[in-house]
Parts: sequence; C-alpha cells; structure tokens
Amino acid sequence: MKTDTLNEFIGGKVKDVRVMRGMTQAQLAERLGDGWHQQTILRIESGSRPLRVSELMSFAEQLRVEPRALYDGSFVEIAVSTATERRVEELESTLRKIQRLATNP
Repeated sequence: MKTDTLNEFIGGKVKDVRVMRGMTQAQLAERLGDGWHQQTILRIESGSRPLRVSELMSFAEQLRVEPRALYDGSFVEIAVSTATERRVEELESTLRKIQRLATNP
C-alpha cells in the first residue's frame, strides 16, 4: 500500500472511531494533551499528516480501542461501558478545570 493511501486509511479509521465515540476533533485533541490541536487531528484524519506509531498508541488509548483497530480495520473495543466512559470524561474535564484554576488563581 502506498504511503499516501495508508495515511488516508489510518486517518479514516481515526475519524470513524472518533465519530462513533461522539467526540469532536477538538475534544480528542484535548484528551491527547499538550501540543495537540484540532487542526492537527483534521490533518491526520484527512491523511495529509501521517500518524506516528507512538501517537497511534495514544490515539487508541484515548479512543478506547485496541491499537490495531486504527491500522488493520478490525475493531476491538476496550471493555468500558458508555456510561462509565462519559463519567470518566466528565471527571477528567473537571480535574483539568481545577488544575487550571490552581495554577492561574
């Protein structure tokens, strides 16, 4: 498979899983942490920016799938219920807000 085609394939899988999870590009970027922006996610999903192996692992973790779901087309979810996942996201968001307030009084 040509590199451009592979980048588009992996980017498409990232987008498919992200959308299935009900996440925006900005939310995924926030979950990935510092240095990630919505524009970068857009470029990865369109195939114009390759996803490095180390990044693929982080993406898989944040999207709650096995890494292979993003490169071989299989889809194996990490066993986390949707309700639990949403609660964890809410708690993570609250924690980030508290951390911001603590560092910027």
